[in-house]
Amino acid sequence: MTVEREDNGVELSFREESVGGAVKRPDNEASILLSPRLLLLVHGFNVSAREAAETYDGFAEMQRTILGRTEGRYCEDRLVVRILWPGDADWGIASPLFYPWSIGRANQTAEVLAESLCRTCRSGLLFEVDIIAHSLGCRLALETIRCLQVKAGPRPAVRRIVLMAGAVPTFMLDEDPGARLRRAYDEILRDPAPALSLYSGRDGVLSWAFPLGETAAGGKEFLPTALGHEAWRHRGAPANLLQREIENAGHSDYWGHRREVNWSPPLKAGRLARSFLGLAPPLPREVEEWRPAERDTAESRPCTAARERIERTT
Repeated sequence: MTVEREDNGVELSFREESVGGAVKRPDNEASILLSPRLLLLVHGFNVSAREAAETYDGFAEMQRTILGRTEGRYCEDRLVVRILWPGDADWGIASPLFYPWSIGRANQTAEVLAESLCRTCRSGLLFEVDIIAHSLGCRLALETIRCLQVKAGPRPAVRRIVLMAGAVPTFMLDEDPGARLRRAYDEILRDPAPALSLYSGRDGVLSWAFPLGETAAGGKEFLPTALGHEAWRHRGAPANLLQREIENAGHSDYWGHRREVNWSPPLKAGRLARSFLGLAPPLPREVEEWRPAERDTAESRPCTAARERIERTT
């Protein structure tokens, strides 16, 4: 069932359960046929379905704040698609330990998402996609691009992507021929500046938990560096990858759903994402001035018919 939101978007759920569960094909993938331009929002690791909805609601509210609005949509020219994926586990307080397995869930979701997008294209609509992703959602987004790159037949055009606090090992985007994500990045993201990475050196999750989690997952590198932790100055980095620092941002300070903690970083991230993607603001509502219908007065009504006098006889 298509769930319409006040930001004029839809939810595309790849979840079997609201907490944890396996990856499944979405029931309403036909809903993305509603627009030739899509903006995909992709949350990160250890986020339940309810928390994802709160996250996206916070982002919508922040975007309206940037526009000086209190309600309604925050972009006019594309359909907002809220991706829900099972990057969490029903492990209670031990849920953060699920990270090594959540990488596999991100890869599985990427495959199903890519197939959904291509299936929609085969239905007769070729559309353009922009992406805003956070944390491990950035890995999911880039894996989706990798899956699209190997698909035969019609596929959507991925225009630009914003990676917020990207939980992606930098070696996967290196120019090394064996880098998992670099070839797809170069072939799909051909714009002179197709990707924006928002990073923060104050991100404790990417400083400590990410290297340990990636190492436990059996990655190629021991204690790798995350794309969203610091500026990537290595000569093998993509030349068309823009990088902007979000000063003093913690790992969760990007979507704008935690105003009580730190409001300045998400506002900066939200403005940068909006400008980079060129999100068109909503059109102003035009209200016609009401005027009463004009009526002719009794004095102004012409009466040219001659009166006929009828004589009555008894």
